[in-house]
Amino acid sequence: MDDFNRKYYKTCTSIVFPYGFRRYKRVFGRVVNDVYQSFDIEKLGRQSAGKIVRVGFGVVPLCEKLQENWLESGVGLYYLKQFELIPFYGPDYTSDYDITNWYYQPEPESIDVCVAEIMRYLTTYLLPLFERADSCATALQVLIEVERLFERNRLAKVWMEGDTPKVYPNGGGNIFDSSKYYMAGKSGDYAYALKSCRALEMNNKRAYQSGCENGWLSDENWISRAKEIAQWEEDRIHLEMGDTKYFQAILTENEAYSRDILKLFWKQ
Repeated sequence: MDDFNRKYYKTCTSIVFPYGFRRYKRVFGRVVNDVYQSFDIEKLGRQSAGKIVRVGFGVVPLCEKLQENWLESGVGLYYLKQFELIPFYGPDYTSDYDITNWYYQPEPESIDVCVAEIMRYLTTYLLPLFERADSCATALQVLIEVERLFERNRLAKVWMEGDTPKVYPNGGGNIFDSSKYYMAGKSGDYAYALKSCRALEMNNKRAYQSGCENGWLSDENWISRAKEIAQWEEDRIHLEMGDTKYFQAILTENEAYSRDILKLFWKQ
């Protein structure tokens, strides 16, 4: 373990373990009610500004089957540094202005500054967010708010650079996020669930069609994609019919699976 990792994990552990987090490799995670909250650190190499790290985080519902790679490598749906709009210092000033990454030099003083800044974001933004997003019912709206904040920051950043930003629909809200789809189903927000389901079905069909036309799909992937599309179609039909019992059985089964796999991981 290098000096940065030693400092980061020691400091992080002292801050988040009292909140019930556990560490598995580079991921800190915990279960609160019916959601899994986690954050993880990635090292992305080196540039002239220094070594590069970023911290990703996510909140996913237990009723969406947790995947092993999420527990091993982190969910990373969002990046911690996106909470603040970084001032623009000019085209040659790259390190502090990076909207997702932090940079540090190998000297102890630089490592201390970088870790301290990450911890400031962690305690100022992420832990309070996790406290608010403590169930499927609360996390859905919190994550929508976060996505809109990050989108406003992205637009402002592009404007400060003197460019015209591309504006996305829904104010930056990601309707294609399956985690929010399951959160909506668990919390009884079937209007949002239906809207998300239709978007996910359409997105999967487009990807499937593109893969077929360009020869990107193997036989195994072709079958897997077709099954996935069929599942989204079935979900949509049941949502349009108002058949909530159909979802409750699936969500209950998924949540039991997620809790079992978490027990196995945290025993390692």
